[in-house]
This record gives sequence, structure tokens and C-alpha cells, in this order.
Amino acid sequence: MKYIQVTITVSEGTVEEAVGKLFSLGLDQVEIMDEQIGFSMEAESASKNPDRTQLDSPQPGTGRPPQIRLYFQKDQEQKKKLYDVFSHKDLEETLVDDKEWKYKYKEDCRVVPLTSQVRVVPSWEREKEKIMEKDIFLDPGMAFGTGHHETTLMCSKLLARKLSPGETLLDIGTGSGILAILGQRLGASKVIGIDIDSDAVKVARENVALNKAQQVVTIQQGDLTQGLNPEEEKAHVVVANLIAEVVVSLGEQIGKYIQKDGYFIASGILREKEEMVVRALRDFGFQLEEVRRKGDWCAICGKYA
Repeated sequence: MKYIQVTITVSEGTVEEAVGKLFSLGLDQVEIMDEQIGFSMEAESASKNPDRTQLDSPQPGTGRPPQIRLYFQKDQEQKKKLYDVFSHKDLEETLVDDKEWKYKYKEDCRVVPLTSQVRVVPSWEREKEKIMEKDIFLDPGMAFGTGHHETTLMCSKLLARKLSPGETLLDIGTGSGILAILGQRLGASKVIGIDIDSDAVKVARENVALNKAQQVVTIQQGDLTQGLNPEEEKAHVVVANLIAEVVVSLGEQIGKYIQKDGYFIASGILREKEEMVVRALRDFGFQLEEVRRKGDWCAICGKYA
């Protein structure tokens, strides 16, 4: 099968910002070439789950600006959104054969623990692994992560601490559905995952079915809280693995969807924007419970009093 390789050329020092923008679109399988940081990196971010980082050796001393590469199927909606976020002159499309890419992609994906009891297992590794009761099986496809990114891992740890069996979870920007399925594995009685992108919704629903979580997890399409009824769908915990600016805009309204003394877990936030998000959440009535930091990213948990 042929895929479209999109190369984005960015300015020095703006790679993290660009990856954050991609993350907000649900694009978390990216390949980064940046001489300034000294390696080529395949990163999953910014899922939305956030998730895999691989280091390779670049060609030093060429003086080339940083570049980010992504791979798409021909009609994937997310590709079109790149042109709303980045300048057309910075985007280049190339048609590539997927055989070599897919082999490398599956080789790079690995089993990863999300919590002490829950691991993510790529679906193609299912027969090779000694399966644990609460394992999550994912087939993320070309544009969705498998749980390796720092933000996904931090959200997972916070969910394990804050979500109790029998409680409800709302996952905003669900991406591949990994955090929604984790909620089911942690004993949630009801989980709603919502995403604006139709491709993400399709993949998330497939992953929910793959993990036999349909009785608990519902995936729906919408922009942030669009389509949710705050009178009927207040959750004990809301998780949003997005970007800082979206978290801030969401924080103003998210209290309507959280039960009293419930928790809001937010990530996809660069550490340089941590204070901005913490300040905003306090202004919106949240008590700061915990901040986790990993690499360039942080995750913030607030309690809605």
C-alpha cells in the first residue's frame, strides 16, 4: 500500500511547539530530525497518547533546519488539518511505499506498563507475550499511539491513583482510546471517550471492541464537550491529554462535567506552560492535587471542590 509522507520544516527551537500542535490534532506518530538536539526521534506525543521515542543517528553538520515527518493514508482527515496549522510553504508531500515503514513501525512498538497491573500490548505481539489479565491490546494504525509517550504514562499513573472502582470517567481527546480502555481496566462503571476526529473515533471504537470493553466504554465524536449533557454525564474523573491552551479553554467549562470532589487530570502540557495551566485551574475553582513531570512534559491533577 502507498502512503503520503508529509515533511514539515520548522525553525530551530520550535520543534516542541510544533509537536504540541500535532498532538492537539491527534497526531502522535512523528519522526523528528533535528541537529540541534542531536538525534532523529520518533515520538508519540502528543495522542493524544501520548507515545514512543526512538533515537537514531542523524547526519551532523548539514545546516538543515529541523524537520518533522508524518505518514497518512490518502484520505485521512487529519492530513488536511495540517494546512490550517502550518504554512503551506513549510509542508511537502511525498508518496511512499509502506512495506519498509510498517516493518520498522512494528519493530519499534513494544509492550509498555501503564500501571502496576496494566500493560499495553501491540495487537501483533499478542501471541508472543505471556498475557496478563488486565493487558490492553492496541492496533494504533498509522497515526495513533500505543501508550509510550510521557503524557500518556503520566495520565495513566494519575488515573490509577484517582479513579476508584465503580466510578465514572470522561476522556476528552481520546485518540486511540487507550485512557478510556484503561478506565475500564481500573474498574470504572462507565467511560465516555470523545474525539473531534472521525479517524480517531473509528480506531478507538475498534480498540474498545478488541479489548471487549464495549459494555463500559462508549466512544463518540465531538469537539471537547460537544454533545455531552452536564446534567446526566457528570464524571468522577475527567482526563484530557491535549495541549496547554486547549486545557485552559476547557477548564473554564469542565467543572459542569465533574462531580463534587471529583478530579480533572490534564496533560499534553509543556513544562514551560505549567504555571499558566495551574493558575487557570485555580481560577476555575480547582484545588491543585498533584503535578507530575517527565521530560519536557507535565501532567496536572486538580480537585473540583
